[in-house]
Amino acid sequence: MLSADDAGLLCDLLGLESRARAELDAVARARRTHDVLARWLEGMTRDAPVLILLEDPHWADAATLDFLTMFIDRVARLPMLLLVTHRPEFAPPWTVEGRATITLEPLDATAGARLLGAVLRERALPASVVHTILKKAGGVPLFVEELAKTVLDAVLDLWSRG
Repeated sequence: MLSADDAGLLCDLLGLESRARAELDAVARARRTHDVLARWLEGMTRDAPVLILLEDPHWADAATLDFLTMFIDRVARLPMLLLVTHRPEFAPPWTVEGRATITLEPLDATAGARLLGAVLRERALPASVVHTILKKAGGVPLFVEELAKTVLDAVLDLWSRG
C-alpha cells in the first residue's frame, strides 16, 4: 500500500500535479523514489508472477540505471523475471553473476531475406533495393522491418503522385 507521500513521489516522477510533497533534497528524493518504485513492483508479485521487459538501457539516464542497479538485487528473491535487452557495446553498471545472459547474433542473410519477404508480403522490390536494405540493416531485425517499410512508403508516395 502506498502512502500519500509515496503517491506524491510517483506523481512527481510522472510530471503529474500532487498535493503530497515530501520536502527532501535531490539525493534523498531519488532514494525515496527508488524505494517506492521497488516496493510497488514487489507488491505486484503478491498477486501473480511479473515479467518486466526493459529494452535499450543504453539510452537510459543515470537515475534509471541507479534504480535498476539497486532493483536487480531484489529481483532474485521475487516471482519476477526482468528481461533486459541491450546492444553488445553497452556495459551494464550492475553485476550479472548468477544471472542468465544470452547473446543474440545478427540475422544471417537467409533469415534477413525471409524477414524482409514477410514484411513485403506480395509486393516486390528490385533485387538491388533488397540487397541494399539487408546490407544497411546489418542483420538487425528491427532495422530490416523499418527500412523495408520506409522504402515501401516512399514507393507508394511516389506512385500516388504519379
